[in-house]
Formats: sequence, structure tokens, C-alpha cells
Amino acid sequence: MLGKIKQDDLRSEMTETAYRDIVQSGNYSYRQFVDFVISRSLHNFEEKKKDALSRKIWVGVIYWWMRFADFMDRLIGKFHGHILTPLRQRVLGR
Repeated sequence: MLGKIKQDDLRSEMTETAYRDIVQSGNYSYRQFVDFVISRSLHNFEEKKKDALSRKIWVGVIYWWMRFADFMDRLIGKFHGHILTPLRQRVLGR
């Protein structure tokens, strides 16, 4: 391959072919890339739009569940530190 690159006529032919296939064809333009990404990510946009309310509700439920779990974790930590540890120390003498 490196030997072919050294030959001016073959290098020129490869460059022209690559330019024609990539740039002139328009298959690899930024617009094509954006269209590809949008078509892949939003291919069922209408279905997703219908489920948006359901998703919002579930996000809210999950958010509040996580807040509740965090609150319970802190409450248990305080209970353990302020009640169970002193009680254990009295009972076990440690």
C-alpha cells in the first residue's frame, strides 16, 4: 500500500475516488449524520409522546421513593447511633 502511495498517478486516482465516494456522494455529510441520529433515536416518537405522562408519573414516583429511602436510611442511622449503641454498651458493658 505504501508503495502505491508513492506513485503519483495511483495516489491521485485513490484521492479522487475517495473524494467522489465520501464528499460528492453526500452520503457522509453532517446533514446525513444528523438525519441518521434523529431517525434512529426518534423512530417511534409518536409512541413516546403518548407515554410521556406515564413516564412523568413514574419519574415522580421513583424520585419520591428515593427521597423516602434516603430519609429512612438517615433515621435508622440516627436510631442506631443514639439508641442502639448506648443500649448495647449498657447491656454488654463495652
